[in-house]
Amino acid sequence: MRLASILNKQKNFFGLCLLAYCLLNFVAHSQVQIGSSTYSTLKAAFDAVNAGTHTGNITILITGNTTETQTAVLSAGNFTSLTIRPSGSSRTISGNIDGNLIEIYKSNVTIDGSLTVGGTSRDLSIANENSTVTYVPISVVFAYDTNCTIKNTNIYNRETGTGMGVRLYNVTNFTIQNCAIYKSDIGIVAETNSKNVTITKSIIGSTTSTDKIRNRGIQLGLASATWAIHVDGFTISECIITGINNSNLAASVMGIGLLTGAVNGRVTRNQIYDIKSTFSTASAFGMYIGFNTNNTISNPGNIVVDNNFVSDFYSQGGNSLGIVAGYIENMYFYHNTILLTEQVILLQQVGVFGLILMVLQSE
Repeated sequence: MRLASILNKQKNFFGLCLLAYCLLNFVAHSQVQIGSSTYSTLKAAFDAVNAGTHTGNITILITGNTTETQTAVLSAGNFTSLTIRPSGSSRTISGNIDGNLIEIYKSNVTIDGSLTVGGTSRDLSIANENSTVTYVPISVVFAYDTNCTIKNTNIYNRETGTGMGVRLYNVTNFTIQNCAIYKSDIGIVAETNSKNVTITKSIIGSTTSTDKIRNRGIQLGLASATWAIHVDGFTISECIITGINNSNLAASVMGIGLLTGAVNGRVTRNQIYDIKSTFSTASAFGMYIGFNTNNTISNPGNIVVDNNFVSDFYSQGGNSLGIVAGYIENMYFYHNTILLTEQVILLQQVGVFGLILMVLQSE
């Protein structure tokens, strides 16, 4: 009887150990969940959607932190809508990818980083931690999409001066809302035949020295002398754009850059500050608009800039400009505040200006 009891206890013990092992193994390999299906990475979940395993209205739950070893690409499949959101606790999707961490080429996709449906907490982080930079490391790319949204999400790269947070390419009806985007070279770029882009209530940059952006907070259009429509229809509203700081790049820093091909838009109720360059030849602009210097081609503009607050912009060796616009038609400025402050620590300041309008084309 004693031997039988001992054997039974050993069986129970080993059974419990096996169950614990299985549960731990399940948790370790189920960081992503779609319905009852589990995956170890976002890429694996995307691959299943691409293959048609999941259809209809899809919710991808991030139930644990994922480490992506290859780009997670969503490019096929048959679904009505797809939402990515964290579950259980704050989660991080990260990877050391020499290129793009996430690429989305499908419409009706939402990345919602709040644990609560309809909430505003930022409980999901997306980070490309690559520093190889053979290619430009980007955390999230949307291309050829319609009706997509990123909201309530932290997006960053490995270090200040590396890559981009979000790149939008040929998108229509795209919204970035209540995100924090920092620790990169450029926070957001939208270009190449994009339409109706909204960036609202987001923090671009950081007040933390190690989390700043080096070059541009938001860039719509391209720094090109060749005219083309890149972003037709946009709104940038109620954002805080701060901590755009450059010490080692021969390019001007910008809080907001509305460059070649950004037309038919509004920039309203934003706070732009701590825009600084200590590189010897680079200027600092709170907001930079237009400047397609090929003035044989009309830049239609049609841009309203109103109720923005711009302050604390500084360049050691170039110009320091709150708002500058040029080579563009139909510009409207209303009720903007530009605060000029004296810099006494650094040695040289070529020019400090609030608002400059240069060669504004008219009908």
